[in-house]
Amino acid sequence: MSKKMLIIIAGCLLLLIIFLILQSQQAEQDFEVAEVLEESCELDADCETPFDYLVRSNCPYESRCLDKKCTVVCPDF
Repeated sequence: MSKKMLIIIAGCLLLLIIFLILQSQQAEQDFEVAEVLEESCELDADCETPFDYLVRSNCPYESRCLDKKCTVVCPDF
């Protein structure tokens, strides 16, 4: 591969990384926090949404791992 081709590929990868970072920041802001729970977490999958939020009809509540704490959120639509 030529040096020019490697520079083009590196530039494309850099743009992809920037896009993914911006997307993750936007995704984190597209909700309203309802409650920060006591459980620690590493991933969203580590968190369970409490039943009393699941049965409410005013919002499709879900739990996310934010700042290493399980947090109940209401997505903005």
